[in-house]
Amino acid sequence: MRKLLLLVVSMFVFSASQAQLSVGAKLGINVNQLIPSQDDLENDGFQYGVVAGGFARITISKFYLQPEILFSQKGANLQAEGNLSSLGEIERNINSLDVPILIGYKFGQGIFRANLGPVLGFPISASEEGVQGSRYEESVSGANIGYQIGVGLDISKLTIDLRYEGGLSGVGRDNYRIGGTEFKTDDRVSTFQLTVGYKFIGN
Repeated sequence: MRKLLLLVVSMFVFSASQAQLSVGAKLGINVNQLIPSQDDLENDGFQYGVVAGGFARITISKFYLQPEILFSQKGANLQAEGNLSSLGEIERNINSLDVPILIGYKFGQGIFRANLGPVLGFPISASEEGVQGSRYEESVSGANIGYQIGVGLDISKLTIDLRYEGGLSGVGRDNYRIGGTEFKTDDRVSTFQLTVGYKFIGN
């Protein structure tokens, strides 16, 4: 038992000694839609937003762990149909603090990357245009869970990422009513994200 414990500790120390740390900042765009939970709402094109923040990357051999903290603008341009058709266009906007935790693999002499992992989203603010008396901001609260999957490219200290983010839980917790009409808020995120980053520490 003592030998096994010593072996495990030795392997951990060796792995830690081989690890490489990179820290940097990134900036990019989100190309957004929401997957609405309400049958009378459909996406009308894409909505664009900013994403910005920082990341750390811990690399061991060809594998790496990359946690990030990002400010992310999400939302959708929606077209009301059916029972809601009188409303026309509805715009939903969400400013979120996102925490992706990605596991990745490097290939092509370390230039190219593939990664995936969960992301926690914490809405900071929300708004809804096109619905008079909307209580959308009050309904979007707490954390939501999603996933990110994508590919990346590293050129010296420059890092480029293209990802898709999907929602595993809705962004809203509570529906609300105006008159006799119920508005559902538990939409799910559907976002393509392109970012360019720079590593201040490491390569």
